[in-house]
Amino acid sequence: MKAFSLLAGSIILFLTGCLSQKPTYSSEVLQKTQVHRTIAVLPFKVTFTPGFLEDLYLRRKRPVSYDEFAWEHERTAGLELQYAFFKQVTRQVEKGKMKIVCLDILQTNKLLGQQNISMKELYNTPKEIIAQTLGVDAIILGETAINMDRRIVGWGGVDTRVSLYDVKNKSILLSDETNERFNRPMDTPAYLANSTVQTLARRLPY
Repeated sequence: MKAFSLLAGSIILFLTGCLSQKPTYSSEVLQKTQVHRTIAVLPFKVTFTPGFLEDLYLRRKRPVSYDEFAWEHERTAGLELQYAFFKQVTRQVEKGKMKIVCLDILQTNKLLGQQNISMKELYNTPKEIIAQTLGVDAIILGETAINMDRRIVGWGGVDTRVSLYDVKNKSILLSDETNERFNRPMDTPAYLANSTVQTLARRLPY
């Protein structure tokens, strides 16, 4: 079983209104985002507590190095959180709560691949190059830290930070972050990470 798996439609989140309520943005942010027509969500950069992955590594079913094992979990989680964020944005657009076009993530990842921008090198690649590759007005960059030990209920949780890169001004326009704590045995990394991503997607200034 994967340590991190987000199954579309399998998780129902009950989030309080205050968590997903949009922050009060500055006039500068609102002015710049008003001219955005298209955005792209990049695969998230995900890190796991070493102890969490080491426990899973000891129970692996096929021979593989620890580095390969860890990267596969980070890569899978990054793609799944990219999908979760994209899906939440499109839902907000469908409900009329946002006015923005979000580049399909399959197209996003295809364009990145065509320019040989791998997930491992994605967050080390100049944002100007990524923007030119995708041809959008803004880019969503996300980082999630899974700090959990499943053997200790009440310890750790998930922290997610999202940044909005403005292509025209070649700068990070805003950053937002939230977290979920590990309080119950049912609080899996997937459940908590998905919760943070959906909350942040709802708070975009569009």
